[in-house]
Amino acid sequence: MIKNITFDSVYELLNICCKYSVHDIDYIKKQFEYNFTKFEENIDFLKQIGLVEYSEKEIKVKIKHPLKKDQIIKKISKNLRKIPEITEFLDNFDSEENYLVFKPSLNEIAKFVDVRKLLISFGFLEVNNDICKIVDKTIINSGKTISKDLFKKRIDNQAKIGEIAEKFVINFELEQAKKYPDVISDINIRQTSNINVYAGFDIESFDKDAAAQGRYRKIYIEVKAIFEGELKFYWSNNEILKAKKMGNKYYLYLVNVAMIKNKQENKITIISDPYNNIFLNPMWIQKIENISFKHDGDFYGE
Repeated sequence: MIKNITFDSVYELLNICCKYSVHDIDYIKKQFEYNFTKFEENIDFLKQIGLVEYSEKEIKVKIKHPLKKDQIIKKISKNLRKIPEITEFLDNFDSEENYLVFKPSLNEIAKFVDVRKLLISFGFLEVNNDICKIVDKTIINSGKTISKDLFKKRIDNQAKIGEIAEKFVINFELEQAKKYPDVISDINIRQTSNINVYAGFDIESFDKDAAAQGRYRKIYIEVKAIFEGELKFYWSNNEILKAKKMGNKYYLYLVNVAMIKNKQENKITIISDPYNNIFLNPMWIQKIENISFKHDGDFYGE
């Protein structure tokens, strides 16, 4: 837990540990609690980031005395990712106009309230109108690692979320088809992603406006799972080219997976002709995260 941890409380605790020759934990706790509360949380925080060691009876400081504030801040900035909830928060930041920025949803504001307070108190973070901006960029990458097993777990989890979203859209389209029994049947709705992953779309379905006029018109749906508070998704080059080719027959269905689980309404944002309405629309911010390279001709190196 990192609730009620501030730079002042951490700095005070470190000073007390260095000041007194007696390193008895009960004595240090008593001195600390003259001015602050949450001794256990503060000492655990210092242990997690590697500045102290302690047992049931004694505390040992792993930073030289006298303590300088900038020295402590530098030490802490390099080790913040040792704390899981801080790592989770920092992984949300994206580059925007030379700044690292995170625009949290209402749920994320509540979830990360203690992390934000801690980082603000250390001078690592600025918040304006709930938009978070990193002041000290060293906290983003210091100690940032991911194991092969954890990476695989994340990929598998993303695949499961995608399957949930696609299944939801299939059921949604089947329900819509019931409105036009003379025009549309279940065979007009087909999941293609489990047959051909290179198709550039996930589902074949029908145009609702055409069906209302008594006509069948095929459309192509690419399903993207999104999370509450943000319209953000990854779009492959193959999918973009398919969207360009299909024009207004191509649709993006942005499915809010959290709303599915909570059985809420308004779970899908439907966007037709996304090549023009998203890819060529300056209101949608594009961020290149992967680029493939191919050499044209012979290459032997040096």
